[in-house]
Amino acid sequence: MSKNALSNEVYHFILDQIFSCQLKPGEKIAEVTIAEQFGISRTPIREALRLLSNDGLIDLVPNRYAAVAQFTDQQIQEIGTIRISLDVLALRLAMLNGSRREMLELRDIAQSCFAAYQNQDGRLRRRFDADFHTKLSQISGNELLCKMQNELYLRIQFILLHQSQPEEEEEKHLLQHFEIVDAMLQGDQQKALSVILDHLLVFYHLEDTYPKDFFLLSPALK
Repeated sequence: MSKNALSNEVYHFILDQIFSCQLKPGEKIAEVTIAEQFGISRTPIREALRLLSNDGLIDLVPNRYAAVAQFTDQQIQEIGTIRISLDVLALRLAMLNGSRREMLELRDIAQSCFAAYQNQDGRLRRRFDADFHTKLSQISGNELLCKMQNELYLRIQFILLHQSQPEEEEEKHLLQHFEIVDAMLQGDQQKALSVILDHLLVFYHLEDTYPKDFFLLSPALK
């Protein structure tokens, strides 16, 4: 097996451990144990760790240690600020460039996400939640915007995994996906923007930091 293939296998092994909570925030990653488990040198492991560091999922201190990331409240809010800005732009472009078929596909993702929540499948729910916003960017037709969203994808899933919400808030959060798509299908951009801002400002605890119209290019929403 090539070095790249080994690194990729180790990358996905560690990634799975992070998202299955076998590795918890702040926990150090034992390179020696992984090397023994895979029967390989530490070189492909270090490359996998470098990639995970680029993804924002581990803190890497060269020649010392690697540990699962621990996002501070400030870091989560910084990610949220970028996420909201990207989603607002994605929604505007999606309503300008997207087809009805694409919007219905977005609604299918919302349905899959809610079904996973009802089935108490947290991992699948988090994946579809992140997929919803990624699909919104794809509908926008802007490749750079999609690339930027993809770079946040794993960070968002990590936050979803470790940031719990009261059940009623989580259900409301997921039902808002349907409200967003239905407003898009009706051509009601103001409603769609209003819901997506409520959706994200509350989740990232930014409702007291920014007024709703901060992220808009048009006059404030009523």
